[in-house]
Amino acid sequence: MLAASVLTLSLLGSNSISAGDYPGQVTMIAGYDYSSGDFGQKTNTDIQFLPVTLKYDTHRWAAKIVFSYLLITGPDNIIIVGGDGTTVVGEEQRRTTSKGPGDTIASLTYKSEALFLGRTYIDLTAKIKIPTASKENRLGTGKSDFAAQVDLLHDLGPWTPFAAIGYRFLGEAANLSLTSGYFVSLGADYRLNDRWSGGAIFDYRVASSKTSDDAMELIPYATLRLTPTTSLNGYAVVGFSNGSPDRGLGIQLIYKVP
Repeated sequence: MLAASVLTLSLLGSNSISAGDYPGQVTMIAGYDYSSGDFGQKTNTDIQFLPVTLKYDTHRWAAKIVFSYLLITGPDNIIIVGGDGTTVVGEEQRRTTSKGPGDTIASLTYKSEALFLGRTYIDLTAKIKIPTASKENRLGTGKSDFAAQVDLLHDLGPWTPFAAIGYRFLGEAANLSLTSGYFVSLGADYRLNDRWSGGAIFDYRVASSKTSDDAMELIPYATLRLTPTTSLNGYAVVGFSNGSPDRGLGIQLIYKVP
């Protein structure tokens, strides 16, 4: 499943976290994400996730909305929580396949002035998950969720270390015992030249139910700038706990509207 930090890859690829290239910049992102893992169950769950992101940047603010389509095959006690993660609820009864629109995620970000010799940037983000996914098909919880997040980025020339910490407030859904909690991301990006960059992100997320585990995963990635307005980003996901998929692959096409 697409981790929260994978969307951060899009930000790094377009440098929008550092107050944007142009005031009034519109960016469109289309992606495909495949992940598979047993999540501590007897059989694997396979998830295909197709997100489309629209983003609008000004010098100090960024607004973003993410729409998605999901296809999930696996035990019927695995559900999508928060729009970008999975959780185990109850005991496995049977193996099913579900597909349909995912939850919609909207966010608003404030971007600070450059700090510490003009090389450090801090973003403050508020997110809301709008419950557009089907609870009956395990594609969502049917309730709204909220999150607050702080991102920190430091420019060291070709190297850019970054970190994020946040907290998710999960909506109370009938027959689902969900737990709110924090998440953390750490990573670094390396700009090889004007066209190529790459790096890795480590994600940690507190379990969203008492019957699931905390998520821990590593995401190596590479970004190719195809044109001044278009970039291609590919990544892999390696999970280190039953709260994460065992493996995953994804690709994103990023286009800045001239």
